[in-house]
Amino acid sequence: MRSRMNIIISSGLLMTLLGSCGTSTSCPSGCSCNVNHTDCSDLNQLASLDSILDQLPFDASYLNLSNNNFTTVEPGSFSNFSDLLHLDLSRNLLSVVFPSSFSHLNKLQVLDLSENLLVRLPINLFSGLNSLTELVLRDNRLKELNPDQFKGLTELRRLDLSFNSLCSVPTHLLDGLQNLVWLSLMGNKLKTLQRTSLEPATALQQLLLDGNPWNCNCNLIPLKHWLEWIAYTGERGHLSKIFAYLSHLKHSDHQTNLNITQR
Repeated sequence: MRSRMNIIISSGLLMTLLGSCGTSTSCPSGCSCNVNHTDCSDLNQLASLDSILDQLPFDASYLNLSNNNFTTVEPGSFSNFSDLLHLDLSRNLLSVVFPSSFSHLNKLQVLDLSENLLVRLPINLFSGLNSLTELVLRDNRLKELNPDQFKGLTELRRLDLSFNSLCSVPTHLLDGLQNLVWLSLMGNKLKTLQRTSLEPATALQQLLLDGNPWNCNCNLIPLKHWLEWIAYTGERGHLSKIFAYLSHLKHSDHQTNLNITQR
């Protein structure tokens, strides 16, 4: 009897130890941890991301870390959170990210990095995020994007690049994004936009372009003709309305009416 009891106790202890090695079930003070939903937003005293991640449930599918003071996402920071579907890092002070900052997040569907201080993104930052459907980069300080920045994001449907400092859209930036239906380039520093930059996004239905200092010259003529054709055929839903917008552009600074016409 004693021998059997020892085995049972030992087995229970073993299971406890194994469980503690593979998961975290605690919830830090100020956070809310309900089932698979973890919310650690608005804890402004938090400056180190890694210091809190080790205290969170690793089985969370939704993780809200917005409105804190995080400045850096170290490589592999979320390697224990392989079940994450939604990650919110908005309204922090992020200025440094690494190619493997979001590695192992194969199931991630939504990534919100809006309202941070990002100036440049590593080329492979989003590599491996094969399930991503929504990427929010709004309100950062991005000046340029690599043509391969979003390579491999074949499931992406919504891409928000609004209110950055982008001066151009690389020709191959949207290559492979055949499921992209919504794209915002509002509030950047775009003066022109090449038709070839948009053509790869064959499912695109909504395109937001206002708030840019457009230079309406011959460089926009190919885009104008392409959008005229879309407006005529109506083949892309809401995108057919973009031509009407581009035809009556108003410069946000000089309040000058700009018409895209052949000159």
